[in-house]
Amino acid sequence: MGLWEGVPDAVKERSKWAVELGIGVIADSNAAEFHTGGYEEHEGPGEGMTYNATVSYQIHEFDWRTKNARFQPTVELTFMLTIVDQDTGGTVPDVNFGALFRWRDFPWNHYIYTTCGVGGGLFYSFDDWQADIDKHPGEDRSQLKFWLNFQWTFAAPSHPVHQLVLFFDHQS
Repeated sequence: MGLWEGVPDAVKERSKWAVELGIGVIADSNAAEFHTGGYEEHEGPGEGMTYNATVSYQIHEFDWRTKNARFQPTVELTFMLTIVDQDTGGTVPDVNFGALFRWRDFPWNHYIYTTCGVGGGLFYSFDDWQADIDKHPGEDRSQLKFWLNFQWTFAAPSHPVHQLVLFFDHQS
């Protein structure tokens, strides 16, 4: 049985465009700690939340076939606008741009549609984050950084366009 058997057509016939809205927490955890699933919130003047709007466009869909299965991961271009609301009395806008490799072929997709994305790109902040200054006292901080993006999405197969997205992004 192929991975796509039993998956509703709405999942198979998806748009190349995606829009996400989200909320994040400023954390002291780093990219190497992502696999644990936990995080430690930043405490002090730099603590706060991020409010994110993301637009993605699928630029390529692979079609890999083996004797018993077919896999169709994608590559997407991703742009994220973030408003960082720190406990310093102000907000800082950021922009992120990069590419994301998304794996969509999970054997349980006919029960809960799942994807996993990993990507990278560039991050530009219009001002330094207080949390970044707190972590690196006395050091100059760049406003242009490398951006890492990890995400898992979950949806009912009958409504694949309405997804819950769990994400971790990191700038360094």
